[in-house]
Amino acid sequence: MDHELSDSNQDHQDTPVSYVSGLLGAVAGALIGGIPWGILIYYGWFVGWLAFIIGFASFCGYKLLRGPKNFTIAMVLICAASFASAILWTFMMIIYHGVTVELGLDFHFEYFFTIPREIPNFFSLFLEDLWIPLLITAAGLWGINKTVRTYTSPETLENEIPVVDIEVEEETSEDTTE
Repeated sequence: MDHELSDSNQDHQDTPVSYVSGLLGAVAGALIGGIPWGILIYYGWFVGWLAFIIGFASFCGYKLLRGPKNFTIAMVLICAASFASAILWTFMMIIYHGVTVELGLDFHFEYFFTIPREIPNFFSLFLEDLWIPLLITAAGLWGINKTVRTYTSPETLENEIPVVDIEVEEETSEDTTE
């Protein structure tokens, strides 16, 4: 069994390729994790707790693309990807909601580039709406801390599981008839 464990650890050596694949996995996972949030925003509902999913999905992408088994690197990449995704989804929510609901216009992709320049206080409004998704994303990242730690160092899991070694004495069948 020790041989199997050492073979699996060799597959996850920290190489430049594993850092890039870990980053790509974390970013892809975070963007995919934001899709349920984006769908509800599209229909006019803001469900902030869905930002919890972003961090977990980012970790799943990191793990799927075999990011390096280094806790610090994993958390930095997953946090960066998750916060970037939350910022992007919030930006898209503000643009989409502002254009379709507030201005009553049909939505076009170029609004992502024109609206921020046309509204003088756009970035102050954006920052006001950003703190809640970032806070919920941070709470979601706090929740996956132990999961990431377990992935990056599986021996930690072995140390946390209590092993109870019970010796069972075999009863001898002695006739006690006197």
